Amino acid sequence: MKGNLFKAIKCFVVLVVALALCGTLLVSTSRTTVFVPGDEGCTPGYWKNHLGSWPPTGYSPNDNFDTVFGVNYFDPDITLEQAVNARGGGLNKLARHGTAALLNAAHPGLAYPLSVAEVMALVQYGLADSLANFNEYGCPLNSDPW
Repeated sequence: MKGNLFKAIKCFVVLVVALALCGTLLVSTSRTTVFVPGDEGCTPGYWKNHLGSWPPTGYSPNDNFDTVFGVNYFDPDITLEQAVNARGGGLNKLARHGTAALLNAAHPGLAYPLSVAEVMALVQYGLADSLANFNEYGCPLNSDPW
């Protein structure tokens, strides 16, 4: 009994520490598994030069940026392809990195650390620098397989 209690406490402490570090917890029926966020992300440069990698994401280069992200940043409106090609800082940087982050999060072949919903929230809050950092993690997609 005492040994089982010690194991339970030890597992609980490991679980709490892992959850605090990782932020996400998946529970299975046989044991508790901690999901470690992904460590992959492709840059805006990758996405603007590999339009053939977009289809698995469910997003099109022709989709309207403001509509996709639920914002009203651009007048006239721009497409996701225009956004990923945008130059400069400010809203252009946000559009460029927001679009790349969206495609990273939605692509089934990438282990991106953010979900689509989290990317959309960061774009809505205007946090381009955070998105830029995640987009620099390293891209395992080397060609347009689709």
